[in-house]
Amino acid sequence: KNNDFQYKKILNFKTNFDYNRIQTLYSNLSSFDLFQLIELRKNYIKMNYSLVEVNLHLIKLLSYPIFLLLMTIFSALLMFRVKRLDNTTIKISLGLFFSVIIYYINNFFFVMGSTEKITAMPAIFIPLLLLTLVNSFMFQNINEK
Repeated sequence: KNNDFQYKKILNFKTNFDYNRIQTLYSNLSSFDLFQLIELRKNYIKMNYSLVEVNLHLIKLLSYPIFLLLMTIFSALLMFRVKRLDNTTIKISLGLFFSVIIYYINNFFFVMGSTEKITAMPAIFIPLLLLTLVNSFMFQNINEK
C-alpha cells in the first residue's frame, strides 16, 4: 500500500482456483492409472493447461498391452532365429541389446510427441508399427527355413 511493503507470514486471498487441485496437476503422470489420467485431463481442461502430456500417457497406457504382445513375439522370434548360438549368455546379451534399442526408439518418439514435433498418435504408434514390421520380417524368414 502506498509504495510501501510489509512481510506477512500468512496471506489469505479469495480465488476461483482450488489449491489442492493445482498441487495435484504437477504429479508424475506415469504413475497414474486410466481413471486418474481421465480425471487429470478434465482438470487440465478446466485450468486451460496443455493436454499433450496427458494425451500421450493415455494413448501409451491404452496401447501398452499391444506393446507387450509385440515384445513377447519379438523375443520368441529372436530365440528361434539364434539357434546357432549355444552360449546362453550371448543370447541374453543379444536380447538385452535389442530391448535397449527398442526402449530408446520408443523414448525418442515419446519425446518427439511431448515436444509436439509430431502428434500424439504417431508418436505412440510408429514404434509399435516398426516393431510389427520387424516381427513380420523375422516371422517370414523363420517360415522360409
